[in-house]
Amino acid sequence: MELRELYKKYRAAKTAADQAAKEEEKYKKLLKDAMKEAGEKSYTDEDGYLFERVVQNRKSMDEKMVLESLKERGLTSCIKTVEAVNEEAVLAAVEAGEYPAEELQKALTVKEVVMLKLTAPGKQKKK
Repeated sequence: MELRELYKKYRAAKTAADQAAKEEEKYKKLLKDAMKEAGEKSYTDEDGYLFERVVQNRKSMDEKMVLESLKERGLTSCIKTVEAVNEEAVLAAVEAGEYPAEELQKALTVKEVVMLKLTAPGKQKKK
C-alpha cells in the first residue's frame, strides 16, 4: 500500500474509532440508567450477547487525613518512608559541580518510543 493511501486509511479508521467510542459511551450511560429504572440486572439478547449491570463498591482513603491521625496517636510505625531520587536536586548538584555528570550519565537510559499523532485541521496550533 502506498504511503498517501495509508495516511487516508489511517485517518478514516481513527476518525471512525473515535466517533464509535463517543457513541458507545453515550449508549452505555443510557443503557445503565434504563436497566436501573427497569430493575434489570442482566439481559441476553437474541444473538446471545449478555448485558450485565454490575454495581461495585470501591473504597478509597483520604491518606492525608489518616497520616495526620496516625501522627497524632504516635503510630509512626504505620507510616512508611520511601527513598526516592529528587531529580531537581540531582540536576542542581550536577550544575554546582557536586555530583559528576558522568556518574549521572551512567544511570540514564534512553528508550525510543514511536507514537503517531493525528490532529484535525481546525485543532492545529499555529507556529
